[in-house]
Amino acid sequence: MTIFSWAFLAFQGIESIGASVLPSTPRAGEPVAIVLKHRQSVPEGCFGISGQRAVCIVGIPVDSRGLHAVDVGGEQVVVKLVPRKDRKGHVVFRVRTPKPSIAKGLADAGTAPVDGPVNGREAIRAATSVSAPKRLWSAPFEWPAEGGGHPFGVVRSYTRYRDGKLEKKWKGRHLGVDIGARRGSRVKATNDGRVILTGHFFGTGRCVYLDHGLGLFTMYFHLDAIDVKTGDTVKRGQTIGRVGSTGSSTAPHLHWEARIGRTSIDPTRLIPLSRKLAKLSKSPAHRGHSGFVTTGSVGARRLSRPNIPTVSR
Repeated sequence: MTIFSWAFLAFQGIESIGASVLPSTPRAGEPVAIVLKHRQSVPEGCFGISGQRAVCIVGIPVDSRGLHAVDVGGEQVVVKLVPRKDRKGHVVFRVRTPKPSIAKGLADAGTAPVDGPVNGREAIRAATSVSAPKRLWSAPFEWPAEGGGHPFGVVRSYTRYRDGKLEKKWKGRHLGVDIGARRGSRVKATNDGRVILTGHFFGTGRCVYLDHGLGLFTMYFHLDAIDVKTGDTVKRGQTIGRVGSTGSSTAPHLHWEARIGRTSIDPTRLIPLSRKLAKLSKSPAHRGHSGFVTTGSVGARRLSRPNIPTVSR
């Protein structure tokens, strides 16, 4: 698409194609609801609400700037982004390597941890490659643990020392929200969903992955204990684990993360967005209007990446 085409789409506005955007002034890294009006059927990956409207929640990549095009139900919506100011931070990891004699002695005695961390990259990719074909949540999202959260999207510089010696330095964007909380305090499901993965992995430590349907996932890292298992159905506010400091962590806290498809979004913005959507429809379950006919069973169309297929779990 040329710059002139983008400018034209932005000029004509989303109202001209029968759509609106929530929030009206989105920032990169936020979840955005595209509300399609006067619909006799629900496009793929969307859900229906009263007044013959369909809603598709999409993720805006955190590094996006200016105008961003969204393909929803075969129609293109251009979202104008409010400039985002990046914050910076610094994290220091201090790691000690167990002495070989101690590690061998634990293994020989059969007392080595049986749930030690493993590389979970493939398991995570497989679990989040599919999503339920319908929305599993209804009420607004809620905060998952006690305590305040460190902002999403901070550009961090990391330093790791091993046995007192500098091992590595690197930079990266922190694509989650760190909530400072007491070790052992409750971690709650932020909304209804299904447990698609639990594990103890390098980096994330003990973790729980929830699928909320239509490509929306929330994740909970560095847990001290996990209180659910893969395949469980959970309700909003249900305890799914306990705050800890497992994995790449410097102190007890909860790392709370959310993705729409493969796009990481600020999980805290799901709370006000879902509250606004609740006001759009008087139906408690938000499961559509009698004038809607749901079509297809593939995941919501997402931004700048392949669709996420859906399966009935």
